[in-house]
Amino acid sequence: MTFYKWLKNILNDDTPEGDFARDVYRDNKFPKQVSKWSDIEEYLSHTIANETVISSAKNAYYFYEKDKQHHN
Repeated sequence: MTFYKWLKNILNDDTPEGDFARDVYRDNKFPKQVSKWSDIEEYLSHTIANETVISSAKNAYYFYEKDKQHHN
């Protein structure tokens, strides 16, 4: 499962990570097929994402990785 698809799990969360997920789903240019943090971080660094957004994205990615490990 890609990170983009996984974000659907937290779309309704009232957390910074949920806010990030909603931002991603409004961003038509977000790379939907990537699953590596380096690719996501690179995309975010080329947008207007600030440190708060990047921190939320990093936390969401951490939860994504943990979820993937749990299901393998």
